[in-house]
Amino acid sequence: MNKLKKIILLILIFASGFALGNVVKYYLDMWRAEMSVQTFLNAIEAPYKNDKYGGTTPEETFDMYITALKKGDLELASKYFAINKQKGRLESLKEIEDLDSYIKEL
Repeated sequence: MNKLKKIILLILIFASGFALGNVVKYYLDMWRAEMSVQTFLNAIEAPYKNDKYGGTTPEETFDMYITALKKGDLELASKYFAINKQKGRLESLKEIEDLDSYIKEL
């Protein structure tokens, strides 16, 4: 009987260790996933936090955009767009032949 108790105790210890290991692995995986998401979000938000262009409101930014266009500063005007679209917007602004009529439309 003593030998049977030792075997049962050994099985219980093994099962408890296995269960505890799975719980630890689960929470460790959850923590890693959360850290990955946070790193990804920080990478996406960083350019917007460091953006020096634009006003405090969309209307103010739009006015700054029109002012830059009136001055003929296309590079500055393109910086008032979303960061990932600035380069394309600069190219499209350069392609506009009649900039004055474009400004009047705005």
